[in-house]
Amino acid sequence: LSKIKLIQYPQGGGIDLLSSLPILMIGIFYGPIIGMTCGLITGILCLIGSPYIIHPVQLLLVYILPSMLLGVSGLFDCKNKNKIFIGCLLAVLLKETSHILSGCIYFAEYAWDGWNPIAYSIVYNLSGGGTEGLLSTIVLTIMPLSKIKKMANIQTVKKAI
Repeated sequence: LSKIKLIQYPQGGGIDLLSSLPILMIGIFYGPIIGMTCGLITGILCLIGSPYIIHPVQLLLVYILPSMLLGVSGLFDCKNKNKIFIGCLLAVLLKETSHILSGCIYFAEYAWDGWNPIAYSIVYNLSGGGTEGLLSTIVLTIMPLSKIKKMANIQTVKKAI
């Protein structure tokens, strides 16, 4: 889903088609450990494409950590829509915090004229990944997750793990 761009930004990034949704959903269904493991695998797979790596810490802040942090969506009860919303929103905010830190440290020279790097990074990252994450959170909150979980027989799979 991250390859389907609704809006592409000139300096990289943009708004994807609900690319956070699968990891958020796995975190909700299986809990934060499995959710973060899924995020780790996803982050590593993102490196297969053409990653833009400046420094090893930047690699972690842009590719590995953000995907992992989406898995914390399962910290709260998945039967309550409000808790699902809060868990997903927390996960998205943590993910974007990692991107914002990377922007402040490694991409400060791209800040728009008259903008300090922190404000630039906050606006740039929240307008792209933050928007996508919020849309994924809203979609997950609307989805009939208990029915999906029941149809997929996820309870049995969870006990087996």
